[in-house]
Amino acid sequence: PFPGATHASSSLNKKESNNNPLSGASIFIIADGISTDCAREEIRNLRFYIKGLGGMCVVTLDGATHALWVSTETRPELVSLETRDTLGLCNFLDIPVVDTSWLKRVAGLGSHEHWSEIHMGSHVPAIVALVENHGVSDASAEPKSAATVRRKARDAASTLGESISETYASLASEN
Repeated sequence: PFPGATHASSSLNKKESNNNPLSGASIFIIADGISTDCAREEIRNLRFYIKGLGGMCVVTLDGATHALWVSTETRPELVSLETRDTLGLCNFLDIPVVDTSWLKRVAGLGSHEHWSEIHMGSHVPAIVALVENHGVSDASAEPKSAATVRRKARDAASTLGESISETYASLASEN
């Protein structure tokens, strides 16, 4: 179901099992629209593969070094709002989103090479850029740039902080 994923999840060999090329990497899996039993099994296989390479699978972006895209969706307007938010957060936190070709590249590293030295440009799924450029769930709305999304997130956090400060000051003056 995912290009390259089946090969990646089933191709552990002796060289890879003796070498932990993903040691120190924490991978968050982005699986947009995954609903079939076959797709869920493929994700389990990818988790096993990541662990077999010495990496760790994480369930939140907190502490993730990479996000692995395993959806076959190619149209940005069909990517779920939750996944758009996740991609935006990855962008904001500077967590690279890669596809399964990155795992295959890491699996082929020599014993003196490190996953952090791999140029990720060719491993970024095209849909990620399309979603970032599309930027919104409503296809009729204007697209937002990644910088705009980050600025709005900072503005919202700033406004929330101001609101909390005002509430605290109000409560403190009442007591």
